[in-house]
Amino acid sequence: MTKTIAALGAAVTEPGTAMYATGRVECICAALDSLILDESLCRHNFCSYDYSLPGLRASLAYSLTGSNLLVYFRQEFGRGSSYAELICGMPDGPTSLLSLPYFTPSGTPYFDQNTAGAVYGWRLTTSRGELLKGLLKGVALEMRLNLELLDEAGVRIHRLIATEGGVRDRRLVQLKADVLAKPIERIEMDEAGCLGAARLAQDAELGVPTVSLLRRQTVDVLMPDPSSTAFYAARMKRYREFYHRIRGLEC
Repeated sequence: MTKTIAALGAAVTEPGTAMYATGRVECICAALDSLILDESLCRHNFCSYDYSLPGLRASLAYSLTGSNLLVYFRQEFGRGSSYAELICGMPDGPTSLLSLPYFTPSGTPYFDQNTAGAVYGWRLTTSRGELLKGLLKGVALEMRLNLELLDEAGVRIHRLIATEGGVRDRRLVQLKADVLAKPIERIEMDEAGCLGAARLAQDAELGVPTVSLLRRQTVDVLMPDPSSTAFYAARMKRYREFYHRIRGLEC
């Protein structure tokens, strides 16, 4: 699995830590110290993989929409704006829009190929920045749903290490930290998968233990804002209900 190799490149080496890949597909790869055979993991489509380090396992949660949504938004609504300009146009505080980010097949936990993406609360007063933040918030809420389901099954994640292109903008990472209610560490390495593969090759060729080669250069750690986190926590029940209320609707 390429994501387990990327997690290795991000120096995810102990249980409780997970890589948060913020690219076209948003993916959380958590390191586990043992195989967890909880029925709810199977029910929610969380697989268990061998990790890239001996003695560890891994589990993945992901949204296939991910940052594809930001790319689409720029193409269709950007009017020549850069990604930075679009992101700067988002309001500082939480928005009231409720978005289901199923603009592609859903990924975990439902593997839903039929339910379409949806936005509730969109009015003529909604600005472009509010709409973008509402859409990106939907992706983050989907990842929070995955984290909550993993936690219920015994996969505890306390620390997220963010990699790939989405880490370049602090506002995007701060939004994720606020929604997920977890600190997110940004590191300098965008292409953690390439670095992880290189470390495994060094181990195979030179006999140097992979774990001794791992280093992580931290840019900063973004902490959740308590007021925003409280707002998003209250929205999670509505978010879960939103999916079940519109599932099965035909366009």
